[in-house]
Amino acid sequence: MIKYRVDNLKYFMYKEVSKQAIYFGCGGLLTGVIVGVAVGYGYRTSPAGSNSFHNGSANNYLMRGIVASNCKRGIDGITLMVLKTPQVLNPDDVIIQVRAVGIDMIDTEIAKGLLHSIRRAHGLRKIGEPFILGRECSGVVVDVGSQVQTLEINDRVWAYLPLWSGKGVMSEYVAVPEKFVALKPNNISFEGAATMPYAFITFWQECIEKYQINPNDIKNRRILIHLGLSSKNDGVGLLATQLLKSWGARVTISTEEMTEDDSSSEVAQMTFLHSLKTFGAESHLIIPVDHHQLSNLAQRLFDIVINTDSSKITPPLSYFCKSPNDKVIETFPTEINNYAPGIGALLLSLLFPLNRILEQTEKSVDPPNAKLNECKRLVESRLIVPVVAKSFLPSQYDQAFRHVARTSESAIAHATVGKSVLVFKSTFK
Repeated sequence: MIKYRVDNLKYFMYKEVSKQAIYFGCGGLLTGVIVGVAVGYGYRTSPAGSNSFHNGSANNYLMRGIVASNCKRGIDGITLMVLKTPQVLNPDDVIIQVRAVGIDMIDTEIAKGLLHSIRRAHGLRKIGEPFILGRECSGVVVDVGSQVQTLEINDRVWAYLPLWSGKGVMSEYVAVPEKFVALKPNNISFEGAATMPYAFITFWQECIEKYQINPNDIKNRRILIHLGLSSKNDGVGLLATQLLKSWGARVTISTEEMTEDDSSSEVAQMTFLHSLKTFGAESHLIIPVDHHQLSNLAQRLFDIVINTDSSKITPPLSYFCKSPNDKVIETFPTEINNYAPGIGALLLSLLFPLNRILEQTEKSVDPPNAKLNECKRLVESRLIVPVVAKSFLPSQYDQAFRHVARTSESAIAHATVGKSVLVFKSTFK
């Protein structure tokens, strides 16, 4: 019987089936085997960068993140979403389990479409919505890429992402290139650490690198910092005041005249005046609401004038410069300074793409993690300290962003010290 079936099979193969069909059949079988083995191997193993992090702290495949879901709606488009945890996709990636995130005023502008405008103006592709918000965070390293050399799993770190980046850090886990991550100071909490990276790097790039402020040249020099301790400038003024004072400068803080006549403004003003002495400011200058009065009232007393206010309309601070030819130092991020809407944006994107600018900049200055290490040294030396104004939980994201937006738009913000943070793991010490 068996011999009979074998003979029938041979007859069928030789007479009824062409050689071409046999070749195709064998090829299909071989392809199926290869694909099956590859898929099975992928499910069986957990390569570096998968969601099963080395320390076993993140076996879940989902996480919470605060995203801008519709920039046309602005702050109303900010929402809490469930997202996939990030993986190591590049050899220099660092996966951070986020403990706290600084809530910056710039985040409210990004939620209104600023990120799209800047990337379009500088020739970078548009980021699809929704996208994660947040420029600075602190947390614990849970995975690293194959080429990461300065960080290890379980390191406590802080991180920064530039304004033009399509990524954000306001989520439970984030993947950040190594050059934007450094060990956080040992003497401050995760909440405090989350308030400093964006502000420090912005100040360092715009004042130290761009305008060449030298610690050895400013001792006993008079410096005016507009909104020096205010929360309106994402903490840049607070760090500038502390750092320049530690270098021996005579720092004066200016704020605009407060018109609100209520108990909250009075409390904010009293707290602010107390903070002036705490952080070493020598004096306080009140600028009238009517900026036209400055031409008659202002005195040219200051060697250096720094404007940390990112509002569209700011006082003409040049009246305070000792020399009429001196320029006011602006601490707005370079990406905003280079941003030109309309036709200017098109020309700029064609002539000076941001990616070229960044490549040239990275070759000429220290990488961001070097600046974060310098900030770490200053914090551990107690020359600068963070100030946490208010903490929020992820579920309070709407309240948090409305608080930041409302405060930044009010004159009370001029007298509000510190930065608000979003805490993902408040019980972690």
